[in-house]
Amino acid sequence: MKILADYWFSTMSGLTGIVIGTNEITGKPTAFIGTASGLDQVSDAEHIAKTGAKIPLATLDEIRGNLANQVENMPKSMPL
Repeated sequence: MKILADYWFSTMSGLTGIVIGTNEITGKPTAFIGTASGLDQVSDAEHIAKTGAKIPLATLDEIRGNLANQVENMPKSMPL
């Protein structure tokens, strides 16, 4: 997989990442979520791309849509 972007979330129980990229054979976009050591971003992203759980792109679109709706309906005085 050719990694295009990675997103990291740190919690008290460890580091979780979402890796987005393209399948090198099909060229199709793909995304994975998983845990990582937090020692090296490139190695961690590669680890998640190889061992993480696949996230259906429809799920990412649904999350994005839900967040957009929440922000759109948020009172103007409430900070993001």
